Order: sequence, then structure tokens, then C-alpha cells
Amino acid sequence: MGSAGGDAGQALKKKNKRKQTGTSPAGKNGHVSATGSKTKDEKLSHAEVDGVDPSEGGSRRKEKKKHTLERKAKRQKNFHVIQEATALWEKLRQSSTPKDAKAELVSKILALCEDRVADLAASHTASRIIQSCVKHGTEDDRIIIQKQLLPRMVELSKNPYARFIMSKLIVTAPKSQLPVYFKAFKGKAPELLRHPAGTHVLDDLYSVAHVEQRRMMAAEFYGKEYALFDSGTLNNTKGAPESLSQLLSAVEGQKQLAIIRHVASTLTPVIEKGLVDNQLAHTLISEYMKAAPSSLVEDSVETLSGDALLHMIHTHEGAEAACMVLAYGSAKDRKKAIRAFKGHVLAAVLDEWGWLAIATALSVTDDTALLRKIIISELESEISQVVQDKHAHKVLLQLLHPYCPRYFSPEIIRIMKPPVKTISKRIEPEDDGGEATTIETQLGVSKKDDSVRQKEILKAGFWKAIFKTVSSSSSQYICKQYTSDIVVELCVGGENNFLEELSGVEDIDAIHKAVLESADTLLTDYYGSRAFRRIILASNEKNGDSAKRFTELLWKNHVQGTCKKLKDSHAAKIVAAFIHCGCPDIASKAKKEIKVKDPVAWADKFIGKKH
Repeated sequence: MGSAGGDAGQALKKKNKRKQTGTSPAGKNGHVSATGSKTKDEKLSHAEVDGVDPSEGGSRRKEKKKHTLERKAKRQKNFHVIQEATALWEKLRQSSTPKDAKAELVSKILALCEDRVADLAASHTASRIIQSCVKHGTEDDRIIIQKQLLPRMVELSKNPYARFIMSKLIVTAPKSQLPVYFKAFKGKAPELLRHPAGTHVLDDLYSVAHVEQRRMMAAEFYGKEYALFDSGTLNNTKGAPESLSQLLSAVEGQKQLAIIRHVASTLTPVIEKGLVDNQLAHTLISEYMKAAPSSLVEDSVETLSGDALLHMIHTHEGAEAACMVLAYGSAKDRKKAIRAFKGHVLAAVLDEWGWLAIATALSVTDDTALLRKIIISELESEISQVVQDKHAHKVLLQLLHPYCPRYFSPEIIRIMKPPVKTISKRIEPEDDGGEATTIETQLGVSKKDDSVRQKEILKAGFWKAIFKTVSSSSSQYICKQYTSDIVVELCVGGENNFLEELSGVEDIDAIHKAVLESADTLLTDYYGSRAFRRIILASNEKNGDSAKRFTELLWKNHVQGTCKKLKDSHAAKIVAAFIHCGCPDIASKAKKEIKVKDPVAWADKFIGKKH
């Protein structure tokens, strides 16, 4: 330690001495500057001593670059064309370039490329140039590009660079030009759907197609005959079938089995590769899972449960397929699917169709601890946004009142609750002399009771988050289209008044009090008055205790003695609801106050009852 310290001290002394004298340690050749580095003149003098002309360095680099370009020109086809086109493209891509100048540059680039557009489209650099020509060119320019690419469209669609040009051409094409693309891709849909690049081009083509064209594209997966013929009667169906189910209903026996097998053979590579971003793939998977035997559905569910769901839930058909994956999946499949949603739950519930997958997961999954950890935790952290969003609030409605026809159309309920599928399993005998037995089991059966799952999901933090958010802004929420439904469900205690058992009477009464703070203004509000009517009428239900307490509070503090005045205003529907409420004393008083000949008949006009 002492020796090392002494050496360091000696070095520091030498360094300080050099600073004081203005000298630096000598360089390799003994020539140094005051800062320890060689000066420009010193470098030049050493170059001269070594017999090297300093001006030769630049020329050597130029010569080397020249040789490199010559080698590239020999090795790369159309090298010089790409070089010249790139120079023009650099001007074309600038936002400051005027529109007229861009059109002129596009014409120059196309003239330079001549008949080599198809070859250039497959090049990394040149493909971007052609894309810009499609973007900034005229319709005539696009037709020129289209004609040159037409013979190789399928091949170029599978190229990682050219596929962007194909997509750009399809998206920008007028309706009159679309038949050209459909003809070029006729019979190639299965081939492109299972290709990583081609699937994106096919998706763009499907997005601009009309209904009949979409059916023809889907029909190519039902059998090879649909890839050959455009019209006529095939499989007892004129033209392209509306769906796989409709086609299967038109044929019998072995033909049904052959069609299902063909669909399975064309879709299996797509599913296994995870190429499920395509809307056509969503349609086919959804139709296949609805029509296929349970054994094939079981295999598909196992493959699809996971990250694939995230690429499907943004479309109607994709969300339907995702809900079937969750509904028909085993406990293991559901866990894998739910883990895939980690970090994406909020984005899913805010989506027009994505919320269906989350609502279904909450309705069928028995592992409520996993649900709270992954799904509920994300919803809880953004509960205010969830309550107020057009789509996300439906997830809460499904928890508070599952499959309620008031909130969900029959089609939406069918998606969240797909038809039951059963599968036959053969059980071999334990001893040699016994006979094998066959048992029927339901795909994706949930062991936990729905009401138990409902309470376990809502208990503790999630219910408190909903309660705190709604009670703090209930008078504002009840006046809004989407949030008023949430407020109503909380006021009546949810389905069968289960919230009263879950949280206690005190929490429900606190929400009643918060809502009625602005009752005088809410009586004539469009959404507020309708919400009040629904809560009052809910007092007639078997488990309507929460609704009865709200009805009594509203009548006593805000309506009693004013019925005659209110019956001629926007609040007339509330007065009519009191006449039909589940509190006989209040109903009798309301009938007397309105002073009409037949109070019940008058009230029926607002309640929707017919005699």
C-alpha cells in the first residue's frame, strides 16, 4: 500500500511540474505541442518526411469509392437507374416541394424506370421511390404502375418491400379499378392469407371490397371449386354462400365433412403461424368455430388462446371468435388468454368490439384471483374513464346485471354467450373384461356459480373504487347517456339486489343520498327523469328493497304535493312511475294528487302498458 501511494505521489508531482513549465511528454517521434498533441504543420512535415503527399489521401478515398460503386453496378441490376431515381426522390419526398413540381418529378421517375417498375418494386430503396410515385402521382401515373405490376401482383404481394406498393395501389384505387385487383388475386386468397407479407395486402383488398366480393374471397377457403368459378350454382348454392353455416345447410353427409376438412386445412397454417391480424381471417375463424365439430374447435381454442386474441378483438368477427375461445376453452386456456391481456386491458375495453372479450372473460373464468390481478387492477386504476366511456361502461354493466336485454342486444348476448358445444370422450375400462364407455362433456364448462364469481370479482377494492367514483359525481353521471345506466344499477342494488348483500345497506343508501342532492333539477332532465322512472318501477321487483327505499326518499323530499304541477312537465313519466310503484301508500297518494278521471290509464301512456 505504501509503495503504491508513493508511486502515485511521484506521478502527481511530475504532472504538476510539467504544467508549471508548459511542457508535455514527448510523442512517438518527439514532436509535441504545448497541449501534448501534434500540430497540423507537424503532421504535414512528418508526412513529407515519410515520402507521402498529403493531397493523395483524398484522391485515394475517391478512387476507393469509385471502385465500390463499379462493383455494385456489376452486382446489382438497375443500379444506375436507382441512383438517378433516388436523386429525384429526395426532392419529391420533401414537404416544401410544390404540388406541380411533385407531379413533374413523378413523371421523370416513371420515364427513367421505363418498363422496369416490377423489378424495382422488389428493391428496398426503389420500392420507397415507387410508393412515393403512387402517393404523389396522378391517376394516370398509378395506372402506368398498375399495368407494369399486374403480371406479378401475387409474387410482389409476398415481397417484404413490394407489398407496401401493392397496398398503396389498392387503397388509393378508384372503384372502377378495383375489379382489376380482384381478378389478379382470384384463387390466391388461401396462399396469401398464410404468408406474412401477403396477408397484409389481402387485408387491404378485403377492406375495400363490397359484400359480394368479400363472400367470394371467403368462399375460396370452402373448396377449390370456388377458386375456379365466379358465378353459377355450386353445392346447391347460387353464387358465393353468405357464410359457412349457410353452405353446410345446403349440402349433406360426406360433402359437409369434406368442406369442414378443407376449411380446417387452409386455416390451420394461418392459426399456427399467428397470422390473425387479417379481417378475412377473423371472419373465417369465427364461422369455422361455429360450424366445426367440437373436437376441431377444441384444438383451435388451444392454439388461439394467448397473444393471438389481441390481434383479433378489434373487429366484430374477431371479437366473436375471441369470445368463443374464452367460452369453449379449458381453465388452462383461459389463464393463458387472460395473461395475454396484461397491460392491454384498458385499450381493449375502450375499443368498439374489444370490450366483449373482457366482459366474456369476467363471465366465464373461475380463477377470480387471476382476474383481479390482471384485469380488475387495470380497470380499477382508470375507473373514472371506464365508467364514462361509451364501450368500457358495458363491462361494468355486465358485472352488475349480466346479459341484461336492456343493455345488450340479442346479437351481443349471443356473442358473449355462444351456444353450448359438447364433445364425446371414450373411457377405456380399467380391467380387461370390462367395456369401454362414452361420456358427453361440455366444452369450457365453468364450475363456479355465476353469482359467486360476480361477488368475488366485485368485492374489496373494485367495488370501493366504483362506489367512490359514482357517489362523488352521481348527480352529473345520472344526466349522461352511458353513465346513467351505471347509476341506476347501483341505486337498485344490481341484479336481484346482490350489491346490498355484498356491500351493505349503508353504501347503497349513500348513493341514493348523493343522487337526490340535485333531484329538483333532475326531475325534468332528459336522462335523469328516465333514470328516476326506472328506479321507481324497479321497486315492483321481487328483490326491490333498495329501489323501494329510493322511491320513498324521492317521494317524501321532492315529489309529494307537486304531482299536479309535474304531470304537465317533462317529469310526468316520474309521476306515472309512482302510480305503478311497489309502494302502495305512495301509489295511492300519487293517484289522488294528479286529479284526473282515470289515473292508471293516464300513467299507462308513459309506462308503455296497453289495455
